[in-house]
Amino acid sequence: MNKHVRIEWDLKVPVAVREYFIEPITRLAPLVCPTWMHELSVEYDPDSEHGMWCRGDIASRWGVIGLTGNSIPLYQREGDRVIVHELVHFHIRPLQDLFQFATVQIGGKAEKALDRNWTELYEGATEDLARAFTALMDPSIYIDVFEERR
Repeated sequence: MNKHVRIEWDLKVPVAVREYFIEPITRLAPLVCPTWMHELSVEYDPDSEHGMWCRGDIASRWGVIGLTGNSIPLYQREGDRVIVHELVHFHIRPLQDLFQFATVQIGGKAEKALDRNWTELYEGATEDLARAFTALMDPSIYIDVFEERR
């Protein structure tokens, strides 16, 4: 838990988008952001094809979660898990930085092949952790899924 993360909203985030996401981001960030993060900025990119995105810098202690024109429909479908997914990326960020450094040293076709495999593994691990965090915060959201499988 990171009770000390400060959340700042970029002025380019449309008011309607900010009003939609201010509650879940304010609620989830202190629960999910890693302790190294002191500042979380929220930005908006209306042209991005992604639902949400993130980037961060461990040395500078900041992270950015990006909202897009697709964020509201994605959140309506998937709920808190999509925000938690982006915040979990910050926990895995040190491994990603190390991996990227190592693959650049390798170079060539091996770098491309490793990068493709890494992306699948990285996103899979991030999603698994996001589902686990979300289930811990609200176990009822997964009860129906487990009951259907019986």
